[in-house]
Amino acid sequence: MKKCPPNAGDLGYSPDTDMLTYMGFVYVRSDDTTCRPDQSGAINYQEPASAGLRFKADEPSSSYTYNLQTRQYVIKRAFYFKTMLDGSRRFYARDYQRYTGVMLPETVQLSFTNRAAFPLLPWEPEEAFSLKYGYPSGAALAAGSGTSYEYATRHAPGLTAEGTLLTKIEVDAVRKKALTPPEQGVVSLALAKRGEALVLELGDSRAKYYANEKLGLRIVLKRSVFLVDDKVAFDINTLVTPAAQLVLDLSAPEWAAFKKENLVSGKEYYAEWSFSRAGSVITSGEWIDKGKTEKFKL
Repeated sequence: MKKCPPNAGDLGYSPDTDMLTYMGFVYVRSDDTTCRPDQSGAINYQEPASAGLRFKADEPSSSYTYNLQTRQYVIKRAFYFKTMLDGSRRFYARDYQRYTGVMLPETVQLSFTNRAAFPLLPWEPEEAFSLKYGYPSGAALAAGSGTSYEYATRHAPGLTAEGTLLTKIEVDAVRKKALTPPEQGVVSLALAKRGEALVLELGDSRAKYYANEKLGLRIVLKRSVFLVDDKVAFDINTLVTPAAQLVLDLSAPEWAAFKKENLVSGKEYYAEWSFSRAGSVITSGEWIDKGKTEKFKL
């Protein structure tokens, strides 16, 4: 039995006649005792891991819990020596890594704090994040390059009631990276008759995403005329509140300023129209030309 040797850096300069094994970062004597008060010379550690997380529009929750596991390993460093021709000894070391068979549990609670104000949109790609875990300092989340928003994250490591690692991660959407063009096929317009009035039936299947914004409309209602140019009955340029279904009654007083001629019963009408997401913070505001509606006989 020898006294405890110097630190690892001094081994090459103070060779000991005994073969010593270095386990973890602690020397171990031949009887498996160490120079530490506790008799454990093994260093256990987790093998870090990562997981890809993907989120899409209309998911029912903005908070998620992930119950994870990582492998536990033990490392053992063994020191050896080789006797040289001049009688000196050259010391060297080798590390041994072994899976202990233990899986270490870890929990991550993830919350998108302002998802309601910054929703994911169904016409945009899913958002991808990378979750790294298996670290004593707690898990960490990083947004992928293809996310629609810029995000700020807060990580708070702690412990569960059972004493296992728990990391709470809060994610705040800061701003949208870029406005995408609006979808062309989600807004519709048709002519119809209610009572004696000609009405415009407007549909917007994405209205719920634009509840606090305006829908821009340019509608030129024309009367079909045989052999000569069709006549303009209404020339409308207005903003309306988006709705899944909206009826514009052209006999109502608010449309009088756009009237160019009286409507004639028995004549055919159609509309040339376009729309825009006016001043939107969700999509860009260019006008989308929708062409002509089907002809309708009043």
